[in-house]
Amino acid sequence: MIFVPLPFVVALLLLVLLAALLRNSDRQGGNRPFLALIGLTALQSIAVGLRWGYAIVELRYILPVLAACLPPLVLASFRKLIHHGGPNGRDVVWLHALPPVIIIALLILVPQFIDVTLMAVYIGYAVALLRLGQRGPDGLDEARFESAVAAHRALVIAAVSLCLSASFDLAVYLDFAWSRGQNAVLIVSNANLFGLLLLGLTTIVAARAKALPEPAPDGDPSTSETARDRECWTA
Repeated sequence: MIFVPLPFVVALLLLVLLAALLRNSDRQGGNRPFLALIGLTALQSIAVGLRWGYAIVELRYILPVLAACLPPLVLASFRKLIHHGGPNGRDVVWLHALPPVIIIALLILVPQFIDVTLMAVYIGYAVALLRLGQRGPDGLDEARFESAVAAHRALVIAAVSLCLSASFDLAVYLDFAWSRGQNAVLIVSNANLFGLLLLGLTTIVAARAKALPEPAPDGDPSTSETARDRECWTA
Protein backbone atom coordinates (compact mmCIF):
# COMPACT_ATOMS: atom_id res chain seq x y z
CA MET A 1 0.00 0.00 0.00
CA ILE A 2 1.27 3.48 -0.88
CA PHE A 3 1.88 5.59 2.21
CA VAL A 4 0.41 9.10 1.92
CA PRO A 5 1.33 11.39 4.84
CA LEU A 6 -1.52 13.40 6.31
CA PRO A 7 0.19 16.73 5.48
CA PHE A 8 -0.15 15.82 1.79
CA VAL A 9 -3.92 15.63 2.22
CA VAL A 10 -3.98 19.07 3.82
CA ALA A 11 -1.74 20.44 1.06
CA LEU A 12 -4.06 18.99 -1.59
CA LEU A 13 -7.07 20.63 0.07
CA LEU A 14 -5.30 23.98 0.23
CA LEU A 15 -4.20 23.73 -3.42
CA VAL A 16 -7.76 22.96 -4.55
CA LEU A 17 -9.05 25.97 -2.65
CA LEU A 18 -6.20 28.08 -4.04
CA ALA A 19 -7.14 27.06 -7.58
CA ALA A 20 -10.74 28.05 -6.90
CA LEU A 21 -9.64 31.46 -5.60
CA LEU A 22 -7.34 31.98 -8.59
CA ARG A 23 -10.17 31.21 -10.97
CA ASN A 24 -12.52 33.68 -9.28
CA SER A 25 -10.02 36.37 -8.30
CA ASP A 26 -10.20 39.84 -9.80
CA ARG A 27 -7.71 40.67 -12.52
CA GLN A 28 -6.28 43.59 -10.58
CA GLY A 29 -4.59 41.19 -8.16
CA GLY A 30 -6.05 42.69 -4.98
CA ASN A 31 -5.81 39.32 -3.22
CA ARG A 32 -2.23 38.47 -4.20
CA PRO A 33 -0.81 38.42 -0.63
CA PHE A 34 -3.60 36.08 0.47
CA LEU A 35 -3.04 33.82 -2.53
CA ALA A 36 0.69 33.75 -1.85
CA LEU A 37 0.00 32.89 1.78
CA ILE A 38 -2.24 29.95 0.86
CA GLY A 39 0.40 28.72 -1.58
CA LEU A 40 3.14 29.01 1.05
CA THR A 41 1.01 27.14 3.59
CA ALA A 42 0.44 24.32 1.09
CA LEU A 43 4.17 24.22 0.27
CA GLN A 44 5.03 24.01 3.96
CA SER A 45 2.55 21.14 4.42
CA ILE A 46 4.21 19.25 1.56
CA ALA A 47 7.65 19.84 3.06
CA VAL A 48 6.45 18.61 6.47
CA GLY A 49 5.05 15.47 4.85
CA LEU A 50 8.30 14.77 3.01
CA ARG A 51 10.44 15.47 6.07
CA TRP A 52 8.55 13.40 8.62
CA GLY A 53 6.66 10.99 6.37
CA TYR A 54 9.51 9.91 4.10
CA ALA A 55 12.45 10.91 6.34
CA ILE A 56 14.04 13.31 3.84
CA VAL A 57 16.49 14.76 6.31
CA GLU A 58 17.80 17.46 3.95
CA LEU A 59 14.53 19.35 4.33
CA ARG A 60 15.54 20.32 7.85
CA TYR A 61 17.43 23.19 6.22
CA ILE A 62 14.41 24.39 4.23
CA LEU A 63 11.58 24.00 6.74
CA PRO A 64 12.81 26.69 9.18
CA VAL A 65 13.16 29.20 6.34
CA LEU A 66 9.63 28.47 5.10
CA ALA A 67 8.35 28.76 8.65
CA ALA A 68 10.03 32.15 9.04
CA CYS A 69 8.39 33.44 5.84
CA LEU A 70 4.89 32.61 7.06
CA PRO A 71 4.22 35.21 9.84
CA PRO A 72 5.32 38.28 7.81
CA LEU A 73 3.13 37.14 4.91
CA VAL A 74 0.17 36.66 7.28
CA LEU A 75 0.56 40.22 8.53
CA ALA A 76 0.99 41.62 5.02
CA SER A 77 -2.14 39.77 3.86
CA PHE A 78 -4.40 41.16 6.55
CA ARG A 79 -2.93 44.64 6.13
CA LYS A 80 -4.48 44.55 2.65
CA LEU A 81 -7.86 44.81 4.39
CA ILE A 82 -6.93 48.15 5.98
CA HIS A 83 -6.64 51.38 4.02
CA HIS A 84 -3.42 53.32 4.49
CA GLY A 85 -3.81 56.87 3.30
CA GLY A 86 -0.13 57.78 3.15
CA PRO A 87 3.27 56.22 2.61
CA ASN A 88 3.77 55.68 6.36
CA GLY A 89 4.99 52.19 7.04
CA ARG A 90 6.20 51.51 3.52
CA ASP A 91 9.73 52.55 4.45
CA VAL A 92 9.98 49.65 6.92
CA VAL A 93 8.42 46.96 4.73
CA TRP A 94 11.88 45.53 4.15
CA LEU A 95 12.09 44.77 7.88
CA HIS A 96 9.60 41.94 7.36
CA ALA A 97 12.18 40.18 5.21
CA LEU A 98 14.48 39.91 8.23
CA PRO A 99 12.99 36.74 9.82
CA PRO A 100 13.96 34.36 6.96
CA VAL A 101 17.32 36.13 6.58
CA ILE A 102 18.00 35.70 10.30
CA ILE A 103 17.02 32.02 10.14
CA ILE A 104 19.38 31.45 7.21
CA ALA A 105 22.18 33.09 9.19
CA LEU A 106 21.39 30.92 12.22
CA LEU A 107 21.43 27.79 10.05
CA ILE A 108 25.00 28.63 9.09
CA LEU A 109 26.29 29.97 12.39
CA VAL A 110 24.31 28.77 15.43
CA PRO A 111 21.54 26.33 14.44
CA GLN A 112 20.71 25.57 18.09
CA PHE A 113 19.00 28.98 18.35
CA ILE A 114 16.62 28.42 15.43
CA ASP A 115 13.71 27.01 17.46
CA VAL A 116 13.78 29.79 20.03
CA THR A 117 14.00 32.43 17.30
CA LEU A 118 11.07 30.97 15.39
CA MET A 119 8.94 30.92 18.54
CA ALA A 120 9.75 34.58 19.17
CA VAL A 121 8.91 35.49 15.55
CA TYR A 122 5.56 33.70 15.66
CA ILE A 123 4.51 35.22 18.96
CA GLY A 124 5.68 38.68 17.91
CA TYR A 125 3.67 38.60 14.70
CA ALA A 126 0.64 37.21 16.54
CA VAL A 127 0.75 40.27 18.80
CA ALA A 128 1.16 42.52 15.73
CA LEU A 129 -1.91 40.89 14.15
CA LEU A 130 -4.01 41.47 17.26
CA ARG A 131 -2.91 45.11 17.35
CA LEU A 132 -3.83 45.41 13.68
CA GLY A 133 -7.36 44.27 14.44
CA GLN A 134 -7.83 46.11 17.74
CA ARG A 135 -10.37 48.48 16.14
CA GLY A 136 -12.64 45.56 15.38
CA PRO A 137 -14.44 44.89 12.09
CA ASP A 138 -14.84 48.65 11.50
CA GLY A 139 -11.08 48.93 11.13
CA LEU A 140 -11.08 46.58 8.12
CA ASP A 141 -12.27 49.33 5.78
CA GLU A 142 -10.95 47.60 2.64
CA ALA A 143 -13.15 44.56 3.25
CA ARG A 144 -16.67 44.21 1.94
CA PHE A 145 -19.20 45.44 4.47
CA GLU A 146 -21.01 42.12 4.76
CA SER A 147 -17.73 40.22 5.21
CA ALA A 148 -15.94 42.55 7.66
CA VAL A 149 -17.01 40.59 10.75
CA ALA A 150 -15.88 37.26 9.25
CA ALA A 151 -12.57 38.82 8.14
CA HIS A 152 -11.91 40.20 11.62
CA ARG A 153 -12.72 36.83 13.14
CA ALA A 154 -10.29 35.24 10.67
CA LEU A 155 -7.62 37.74 11.73
CA VAL A 156 -8.00 36.76 15.38
CA ILE A 157 -7.95 33.04 14.52
CA ALA A 158 -4.82 33.59 12.41
CA ALA A 159 -3.12 35.18 15.41
CA VAL A 160 -4.16 32.21 17.56
CA SER A 161 -2.83 29.86 14.86
CA LEU A 162 0.57 31.55 15.02
CA CYS A 163 0.60 31.12 18.80
CA LEU A 164 -0.37 27.46 18.36
CA SER A 165 2.50 26.95 15.92
CA ALA A 166 4.87 28.51 18.46
CA SER A 167 3.58 26.19 21.18
CA PHE A 168 4.01 23.16 18.90
CA ASP A 169 7.58 24.22 18.13
CA LEU A 170 8.17 24.46 21.87
CA ALA A 171 6.75 20.96 22.33
CA VAL A 172 9.08 19.57 19.64
CA TYR A 173 12.03 21.42 21.18
CA LEU A 174 11.30 19.99 24.63
CA ASP A 175 10.76 16.51 23.20
CA PHE A 176 14.23 16.55 21.62
CA ALA A 177 15.69 17.87 24.86
CA TRP A 178 14.00 15.30 27.11
CA SER A 179 13.45 12.17 25.01
CA ARG A 180 15.68 12.74 21.95
CA GLY A 181 12.72 13.38 19.67
CA GLN A 182 10.82 10.13 20.21
CA ASN A 183 7.46 11.91 19.89
CA ALA A 184 8.54 14.59 17.41
CA VAL A 185 6.96 12.88 14.40
CA LEU A 186 3.59 12.59 16.14
CA ILE A 187 3.66 16.21 17.30
CA VAL A 188 4.68 17.69 13.95
CA SER A 189 2.47 15.57 11.70
CA ASN A 190 -0.67 16.15 13.76
CA ALA A 191 -0.52 19.21 16.00
CA ASN A 192 1.47 21.53 13.74
CA LEU A 193 -0.60 20.33 10.81
CA PHE A 194 -3.74 21.52 12.58
CA GLY A 195 -2.22 24.99 12.86
CA LEU A 196 -1.36 25.09 9.14
CA LEU A 197 -4.84 23.96 8.11
CA LEU A 198 -6.50 26.45 10.45
CA LEU A 199 -4.33 29.26 9.13
CA GLY A 200 -5.01 28.31 5.51
CA LEU A 201 -8.79 28.19 5.97
CA THR A 202 -8.95 31.51 7.81
CA THR A 203 -6.83 33.07 5.07
CA ILE A 204 -9.31 31.88 2.47
CA VAL A 205 -12.16 33.49 4.43
CA ALA A 206 -10.25 36.78 4.62
CA ALA A 207 -9.25 36.64 0.95
CA ARG A 208 -12.87 36.40 -0.12
CA ALA A 209 -13.70 39.39 2.09
CA LYS A 210 -11.43 41.73 0.08
CA ALA A 211 -13.50 44.34 -1.70
CA LEU A 212 -13.22 44.41 -5.47
CA PRO A 213 -11.72 47.62 -6.90
CA GLU A 214 -14.21 50.06 -8.29
CA PRO A 215 -14.38 49.96 -12.09
CA ALA A 216 -12.74 52.85 -13.84
CA PRO A 217 -15.12 55.23 -15.58
CA ASP A 218 -15.54 54.60 -19.28
CA GLY A 219 -13.58 56.85 -21.53
CA ASP A 220 -11.06 59.58 -20.83
CA PRO A 221 -12.23 62.02 -18.10
CA SER A 222 -10.93 64.98 -20.06
CA THR A 223 -12.83 63.81 -23.12
CA SER A 224 -16.08 63.51 -21.19
CA GLU A 225 -15.61 67.00 -19.71
CA THR A 226 -15.03 68.38 -23.20
CA ALA A 227 -18.20 66.71 -24.40
CA ARG A 228 -20.21 68.24 -21.55
CA ASP A 229 -18.76 71.69 -22.30
CA ARG A 230 -19.72 71.31 -25.96
CA GLU A 231 -23.27 70.43 -24.94
CA CYS A 232 -23.46 73.56 -22.80
CA TRP A 233 -22.30 75.77 -25.66
CA THR A 234 -24.70 74.26 -28.16
CA ALA A 235 -27.67 74.40 -25.79
